[in-house]
Amino acid sequence: MKKYVLFLLLILPFPALGVDLPEGFRMNHYRAATPDTVPGGIVVDATAVERLISKGATLVDVMGAGQFASEGLDGAWIIDKQHLSIDSGVWLPNVGRGFLTERLEAFFRKELKRQSGNDLDHPFIFYCVADCWMAWNAAKRATLWGYSQVYWFPEGTDGWKRAGHPLIHAVPTPLSVTE
Repeated sequence: MKKYVLFLLLILPFPALGVDLPEGFRMNHYRAATPDTVPGGIVVDATAVERLISKGATLVDVMGAGQFASEGLDGAWIIDKQHLSIDSGVWLPNVGRGFLTERLEAFFRKELKRQSGNDLDHPFIFYCVADCWMAWNAAKRATLWGYSQVYWFPEGTDGWKRAGHPLIHAVPTPLSVTE
């Protein structure tokens, strides 16, 4: 019987091991296995992230957060627990969701322009945690908006920590679209 099973394993085709790319954006279940590529972007590991940081790339943490205060707190995020992130990056919560409200999209566009000095060739590294589609969505969106140096760090903070680097307590960028 064992020989028969082994024989079948050798002759039957294996299913594809990768994750298929969605037509648009991943709309839900963000914590799941991710694809090996991002359209228009470059996949990087912790070593490449270090090199890109030394050359001036901007780290963009897109880890989700609670809700933002719509009144009285000028777009401050209501955070229910501390978030650890890579030092020198910016935390733009929720911009990696599949659907962005008008306000969240305006916030994301404004922050990319601000961080890049309105330079579409400025390098951005998008990350979250391992197996998180939000960074994939954000990287894809940045390429669709014309940014040419888009990097996706799919291992995110998990991979950064595993590579021996420290994480810091992050403070989210306030959700404000006014100049």
